[in-house]
Amino acid sequence: MVPLFARLAILGPGLLGGSLAGAVRRGGLASEIRVWARRQAAADAVVARGWADVGTDEVAVAVDGADCIVLATPVGVMPDLARRIVDARDRLADGVLITDVGSVKGFVAERVAPVFDAAGLTFTGSHPMAGAETAGFEAARDDLFAGAACIVTPQASALPRMRAFWERLGCRLFTMTPAEHDAAVARVSHLPHVAASAVALAVLDGDGGRAAVAGKGFRDTTRIASGDPGLWTEILLENREALVAPLEDLIARLGEVLDFVQRSDDGQLRHFLAEAKTLRDQALAAPDTRSHG
Repeated sequence: MVPLFARLAILGPGLLGGSLAGAVRRGGLASEIRVWARRQAAADAVVARGWADVGTDEVAVAVDGADCIVLATPVGVMPDLARRIVDARDRLADGVLITDVGSVKGFVAERVAPVFDAAGLTFTGSHPMAGAETAGFEAARDDLFAGAACIVTPQASALPRMRAFWERLGCRLFTMTPAEHDAAVARVSHLPHVAASAVALAVLDGDGGRAAVAGKGFRDTTRIASGDPGLWTEILLENREALVAPLEDLIARLGEVLDFVQRSDDGQLRHFLAEAKTLRDQALAAPDTRSHG
């Protein structure tokens, strides 16, 4: 298959960045892959697995000659990386395409995109919904993006190539504004993480041996609570404006259940559970395999 890019640079080879390197290598999307990490040893690990040709702890070396650059660090690190890329812009390939895989797009649109725009570089945001509760390159998989939804924020000049990139990795594409993205992921990603953490605390705080009798339902419900606390603190606070309403909705729903239980209201409780079952079953019965926007 003909590569989309001659030299792809991935900055941040953790779970997403490392998996991206593996997926790009497996799919033949780039002739050469370079990775940057804060520690040389972390970059070397990607090369050792055969998923990158060059590993470095110098941004300028990683992006030298790159015609595609992917920021795969926590979003709080991205503004500084953007400035360092701009400082090396004379070393970039003509028409270089720059994207990210951050979980919060409002922050990226306000703090990262303008850095590239001011330098005349083409940036468009991306967010593949393909994380896991495990973190780090050790957990990276070259099939992580297969079948995953990927949200791309509009940038007309970059969109065709960006769509082709993610689609060839096996993603289903959706186009949203940064605000639409943040509102959507606040409900489908960030709220579930908070809920899973709250359930884990409610069950296990002062355990008294309860974990020993927990079944698969508890494990499934709380799996994502094992995510990296530092990373998730940043995500939740960066998306706090969009997260407030979903949190209020969850609190209201839990309040309803508390009321139904305290009043032994069989009808209302049954309706609550039936509505949840119906909505979930309908939503998951026929996964949307199309690309949108």
